Amino acid sequence: MVSPMSQGLFHKAIASSPTNIGPIPHDQLEIARKQARIVGCPDDCSKNIINCLKTKSFQELGDSLPKFAEFGNDPVLIWSPVIEPDVGQPIFLPENPIRLITNGKFKQVPFITGRTRDEFGWFSLRVLENETLTKQLNENFDKIAPIIFIYERDTNFSRSVSHAIKNFYFINKTIDYSQQKAFADIYEDSITGFAVDRAAKLIAEHSKEPVYYYRFSYKGRYSHRYLPNTNNTVPYGVVHHDDLIYLFYISTAFPLFKEHTPKEVEMVKKLTSLYANFAKTGNPTHDLPKNLIGAKWEPFTSSIQKYLDIGNTIEFKDHLHRKRFEFWEKLFPLSLYTRNQSIDNCNKN
Repeated sequence: MVSPMSQGLFHKAIASSPTNIGPIPHDQLEIARKQARIVGCPDDCSKNIINCLKTKSFQELGDSLPKFAEFGNDPVLIWSPVIEPDVGQPIFLPENPIRLITNGKFKQVPFITGRTRDEFGWFSLRVLENETLTKQLNENFDKIAPIIFIYERDTNFSRSVSHAIKNFYFINKTIDYSQQKAFADIYEDSITGFAVDRAAKLIAEHSKEPVYYYRFSYKGRYSHRYLPNTNNTVPYGVVHHDDLIYLFYISTAFPLFKEHTPKEVEMVKKLTSLYANFAKTGNPTHDLPKNLIGAKWEPFTSSIQKYLDIGNTIEFKDHLHRKRFEFWEKLFPLSLYTRNQSIDNCNKN
């Protein structure tokens, strides 16, 4: 929606669980160098890095991802978009998306965005199940929090953010299993939740087209993440990607839903109907039978912040996690991204 290279190629947009839209770098040369070293390539300059990486298989590159981990399995996200300098090439991303949206430099189309109920919250268990990681987090929260919750590191600003997060979610208590829900909430909010909420608000404010906001909270028998020691029978909750189970047949992980899975079939019908109607008409509940959805999906606005909660029942609610997202808005105000940004071209390789 914000890329000048994409204009004219689409007429609707769906962003399911988009991730952090905070600070975006102008290059990721250090990560490229790390990738090169991991697979045995030279890391001296871009040309040599690229030429060598092109000789590596997709399997080797994919299997190298865990080696980027810095704290347990974190960070969740490694690579990100970059704001490209103009050196005469077509530019995919010329500025931070927040700035492009606030300046009206984006394709205004009917837009659906939303997230699952628990998103990346289950990552909290990965830390709490490991005594060493839990101890390190308690002793070095200021240093580790920016890694796992993905914001700038080792600055006065990042330290102030870390202090605020610890006070708001943990009330400065020791992090252990008694704080698992709060810990999960931070993972959920920092990586996807706040990004989704901010995107919905920004686009609704600056677009003439409708914005539809949802939370997928249907907890079925199947999930991308199950509770430990349950033999993959008890879902952790409704995690990242769990809505996709009912939109696509993911044959490597889940059965094809038929007569023996009536509840799953019902959710498949609901979600695919909503998305198909949206793709055709720009209105997800256009001419849908009431017994299928039971409600007209009303657009989200900055003043009437309604969202569709898609669970065992489908109902309208408003101001999703209001206090939590107001906290993040104060931590990362729009002014951080809308002021003039300089591009550092000092490193040419």
